[in-house]
Amino acid sequence: MFPQPYVPTTHWSNSPMVPQPIGPTALWSHNPLVPQPIGPPGLGSHSPMVPQPIGPAALGSHNPLVPQPIGPTALISHNPLVPQPYGPTTHWSRSPRFPQPIGPTTHWSNSPNFPQPIGPTALGSHNPLVQQKIRPYKVKMTEKT
Repeated sequence: MFPQPYVPTTHWSNSPMVPQPIGPTALWSHNPLVPQPIGPPGLGSHSPMVPQPIGPAALGSHNPLVPQPIGPTALISHNPLVPQPYGPTTHWSRSPRFPQPIGPTTHWSNSPNFPQPIGPTALGSHNPLVQQKIRPYKVKMTEKT
């Protein structure tokens, strides 16, 4: 795992070592240690502990236990059991079994088999082999007079 910047947007971090906000804003957290709301709002949750709706609405589910539609609409599926189309749009595939384009758009690839850019664009990378740029969050202190 690599360090992630400590900023409010850190709840998107894929690193379980990064503190995550607790509450609704934690919904999309990739950290299974972060509480997630239960129900439809949990659709995009990366936590396998959060119930997911069944059907087309579950398309983008990160939960491998949730059925996914088969075909072009399955393109962004996080489920490695769902076929993905071949081509440039495949770089969103979470499955290491599908080719990914090489280049800037690849930094979102979840597959450790594909190169990732280094620097700010790598921030959201799902690849634990990719260095992350550290930008400490500085809190501005205001004095009350």
